[in-house]
Amino acid sequence: MSKIQVNRVINLRSWVVFALVLVVMFTSGVVLFARAGPGNGILPAQTPISETTPQLYLSYIQTAFISPLVTPEQGQTVRGKVTLERRTSSAGAQICVDERCRLTLDDGAFSFDNVTAGDHLLTADHKSYLRSWHSISVEDETITLPDVTLLGGDINRDDIIELIDGELIGLAWNSTAESLHWDERADITADGSINVLDMVAVQYNWDVKAPGPWVGALTAMPELTESHMGATSADNTQEAIQVYAITQPALGKEVELDIQVEEVSDLYAAHLRLTFDPTTLRVQDADPRDSAPGIQIHVGDFLDPFNQFILVNEVDNSIGIIDFAVTQLAPALARSGSGVLAMVPFEVKGESSSEVALISARLLDDNQPDPEEIPSAVCIPTFTDPFEQSIYMPLLLRPAAS
Repeated sequence: MSKIQVNRVINLRSWVVFALVLVVMFTSGVVLFARAGPGNGILPAQTPISETTPQLYLSYIQTAFISPLVTPEQGQTVRGKVTLERRTSSAGAQICVDERCRLTLDDGAFSFDNVTAGDHLLTADHKSYLRSWHSISVEDETITLPDVTLLGGDINRDDIIELIDGELIGLAWNSTAESLHWDERADITADGSINVLDMVAVQYNWDVKAPGPWVGALTAMPELTESHMGATSADNTQEAIQVYAITQPALGKEVELDIQVEEVSDLYAAHLRLTFDPTTLRVQDADPRDSAPGIQIHVGDFLDPFNQFILVNEVDNSIGIIDFAVTQLAPALARSGSGVLAMVPFEVKGESSSEVALISARLLDDNQPDPEEIPSAVCIPTFTDPFEQSIYMPLLLRPAAS
């Protein structure tokens, strides 16, 4: 037999052995990770292609690149549905099971397969919405979670809907994507225009904190990521001021309390909270119209009276609480100087002395992209008597107890 014939027989035998090895590999749960060949990481790049190449293929496969087939651990399915408040579509909400994340479909549906047994944290989030979270315990069956509605209004993503969110909408008021003062975050309804439909989300969900409503939601807050941290003022050392007004009241008299700012710079939005003695004083409704239910106080004239939005204006005469927040609206400019922010109309209902305390005053400037607190302005309540009778003693100003 010639040398050429011998080589051909050996080569044929090599291919037969190679084919048998492949059959054994696939029937015994062995997988080949890559096709062998020069320069592809299995054979050296300089290896020539020759009649002995099949033997080299087999040698490399046997020594380095055969590995047992690993079957992934099977788990259960977790599914649910998210509704984005005030939108026609609920697409684009981010749902995460631990570190696995995906976006919802148009109807808000989501599903995760192969979730391993054990405890997991599921979070639901969307830009300009208050996020929520839910704990799940996966065992041996599919989990269908209760539907969740994400509340619109957390514009700066700090897990609370409050003054700064309303101001951000106000700064972008009546803008579209082509406007210079457009802010996509403020377009809660995703209709391409920032208007009252967006602002009422903040008004309606005022002071709601994360997690948003979700049956079975955790009350403890997971650690915030950087994207959820709101901008804070560089100087947050403002000293709280409590203001007390002690009276020698005349029963049935009407008096007004002015809330003033003095020497403020670039004020754009404000939030005030006051307390009073409900056994001695009662706030009279500043807006008795049927369209304005509840009890309100008067808005002052310091901020632009034509371009402003009242975010909250509530009085509870039963416990003696006043809550008032207002923001200007574009094209209004930030205000500087001194003036009246609000006026409280009181009726004296008791003969004992009383006190009114300004327990908090948060003032924001018009800084972009996120407003900052104004640390130096002081709010000073002063009483006026429409009947020109001196029934109030001088105000006592003192720092709040630390």
